[in-house]
Amino acid sequence: MPESILAIDFGTSYFKSALLDSKGMLRCVDRVPTPLIRSGDRSEISPETFRATVRASIRSLADQSLSGLGEVRAVTFCTQANTFLLLDGKDRPLTSLIVWNDERAAAVASDPVLASLAKDPQHQRGTGIPRINHHFAFTKLRWLAEHQPDAYARAQRLCFLGDYFTQWLTGAHVTDGSVAGLSGLFAVEDWKWSDEWCGHTGVTRTWLPEVIRSGTAVGTIRPDAAAELGLPVDCLVTMGILDQYAGAIGVGNSQPGGLSETTGTVLATVRCSRDFPAPVGTDAFSGPAAKAGEYYHMMFGGVSASLLEYYRQQLPDRPDFDQLDLTAAGSRNQLHLDHRCSPEQLRSILRDWAARQSRGEVVSAIYQCVADALAAQVNALAGALPVELVRSAGGASRSRRWLQIKARTLRSPVLAPNTDEPTLLGVASLAAQTLGWDSLVLPETSDVSARTLWPNRPAIQ
Repeated sequence: MPESILAIDFGTSYFKSALLDSKGMLRCVDRVPTPLIRSGDRSEISPETFRATVRASIRSLADQSLSGLGEVRAVTFCTQANTFLLLDGKDRPLTSLIVWNDERAAAVASDPVLASLAKDPQHQRGTGIPRINHHFAFTKLRWLAEHQPDAYARAQRLCFLGDYFTQWLTGAHVTDGSVAGLSGLFAVEDWKWSDEWCGHTGVTRTWLPEVIRSGTAVGTIRPDAAAELGLPVDCLVTMGILDQYAGAIGVGNSQPGGLSETTGTVLATVRCSRDFPAPVGTDAFSGPAAKAGEYYHMMFGGVSASLLEYYRQQLPDRPDFDQLDLTAAGSRNQLHLDHRCSPEQLRSILRDWAARQSRGEVVSAIYQCVADALAAQVNALAGALPVELVRSAGGASRSRRWLQIKARTLRSPVLAPNTDEPTLLGVASLAAQTLGWDSLVLPETSDVSARTLWPNRPAIQ
């Protein structure tokens, strides 16, 4: 049987695991809802449930594979930023994994220290972060120091979600530059944690992991972890990367000047560049790519596929997305949603439309609204440069109709992915390089030209 890489995507909505061979082919995939615990303003993952979910997912891959997991040569992952937990001196969890979308620190985000830091050009320049709010680990750490002082006083180590997984497998306390860069504590170009910025949270640098490049070999899996997960004892663990960057790599956006978008839980547009940080005024976040001297500029927005999911939930029969996509065929595009409206305003409109408007017209309006939001992000990242091609990822890229609307709105070609799991393919390609594999196929070397959707073609029915 061919050798394989085990890649895991620790997404906000789903955890996805896959075995990929040296040709970049998905041999088997497992997909489970992210084990979030939502209660009031809190969004957490129990460390025990996290481990149990990962174990079950890997076991599912073993059951699907004819050769089990015996041919796995490396384990890697992509992950969400700003999801973390605190550990004590014996690496026992003191908190749950506090997820980035946790709202408990909303009040802290307006305190004078953070308000001044958010406007500090030195912090913006050093971190590549144009603004700070309560979704950042930086802010949540200040909340923990104030509201859970006993746990904070006992803390000896901070692990982001991917770090916790890596420590479980190898015992090493390390993180990736793309995740560190979005914490608000890491000076990207200096490649070090900032004593000054850490001081604002009460975090000492001894708490923080060593920062290495994505794709770097962390070490071989520990024997007890190998036995627990059914993996070979000589299996290599390689450093992962931010999920949005992995998706960019997986659709071929890995050279300076490249542009890609992901329409999923959020709308994210990513541009590969040699410049750090992104130009002032773009409101773009910047972080290190896998290759030294290269960076990704990234913009986020809440006008995304979540609007379609929200609308679907308002319908009594809860049709699946493929059914909704079909309803948009032949719509006259008579309804309009303004992407500049707040999420609350858009949801209010969709609630009203669910009861009295044609489904096809509503779906088309959602498609166009997201395309308009995407155009705003793409134009901001591209600046004065022409947009020659945008590569697409995320669940929405499966809709050729939606891609056509994006292409027409952007006035540039949009390229659909040639894999169902570009994020997993992207991070697996980094591990493949570490293994010395030369044959893992990425989209830029694949024949995907037939799937390019041009803006001057008629809509695809």
